[in-house]
Amino acid sequence: MAIWKTVTDAVEKKRAELEKKAAERAAEIAIQKAKAAALGAVGSAKRSIEQALFGDEEEAAVSSKPPSSKRSRPKAKVEARKPAPAAPAAPSPKKKLEEDRAKERARAEAQLDKDVDADLAALKKKLGK
Repeated sequence: MAIWKTVTDAVEKKRAELEKKAAERAAEIAIQKAKAAALGAVGSAKRSIEQALFGDEEEAAVSSKPPSSKRSRPKAKVEARKPAPAAPAAPSPKKKLEEDRAKERARAEAQLDKDVDADLAALKKKLGK
């Protein structure tokens, strides 16, 4: 009986060790998956913020997955998925801001030219008297 007890104790001890190792490995895997999910969420949030700030043109350049060339689609499906030609899109906020700044600079230059011409005319009039 003593031999049977030592064998069962050894088996129980080994089982406890294996359970502990399995729990540790499961915790490591859970941490790795949580880390990957968090990084994915951060990347998604980054793309959303960039799209909100700079518009759709940046989204194509930042895409996280390259197009897969392994899949082949029938030509009809590819043609059906192509978007119809749309009216020109409104300029992105960044382009609109640049255009507004350019207009403001042009207006300021025109005003400066007008002021210089007025001062020059006033000086000519003063010298003429």
